[in-house]
Amino acid sequence: MSENRIYAHSGKHADRSDWQLLSDHHDAVSALANARGVKIGLPLAASLAGALHDFGKNDPAFDQVLQGRDIRVDHSTAGGWLALKQAAPKDQPTAEAIAYTILGHHAGLPDKLNDQNSCMTARIETFNRTTNPIPQNLIAQEPPDFAPISHELFAKCAGPNPAFNLSLATRMVFSCLVDADFRDTESYYAKIDAYDRPRDWPSLPDLLPDLRERFDNHMNRLPDTGM
Repeated sequence: MSENRIYAHSGKHADRSDWQLLSDHHDAVSALANARGVKIGLPLAASLAGALHDFGKNDPAFDQVLQGRDIRVDHSTAGGWLALKQAAPKDQPTAEAIAYTILGHHAGLPDKLNDQNSCMTARIETFNRTTNPIPQNLIAQEPPDFAPISHELFAKCAGPNPAFNLSLATRMVFSCLVDADFRDTESYYAKIDAYDRPRDWPSLPDLLPDLRERFDNHMNRLPDTGM
């Protein structure tokens, strides 16, 4: 890896001058996810998911993937594993919710437990059994403050069915993460390929008056069939 830099996405230049640093990708996805989370009252949870989602790309083998080697590197488990490792026992439910979103940010939210190796329990156990290739100084980084994130998540659990409400909140965080990851990746490659794909569309409430007027005009032009 050039100058020990760790990359999230490869570019076109052999000197890697246009490759995206993993730290830049994590910062951008965290910020984008946070902005989307604000609208649903879950900015801190979404931000943490964004900050950890590609932690597995710190595996030196992933750099070979970026160079075009036909090898498989599971980069989606490590961030969830790290969240679970860093959280105190009282914050494990919060860390688990974050872990679900990270493990699923490419393939979809996993089950916690089933007879498949793709469930969260199996993936975390497999990660624990294998030799961790990620540098220890990165694993030992300062853990996030889970307390405000727990407060944010469990504020959504009020009502007669708290477990369902938590699962819904987790899905909302997942949606924030997936959207943020896609948008930052798309933006990065759009810059490399010099094309513009606007993604800041008007909100539906802003569009409705014009759409309603056009619908009414269309209906008024239809022939009266007497029905």
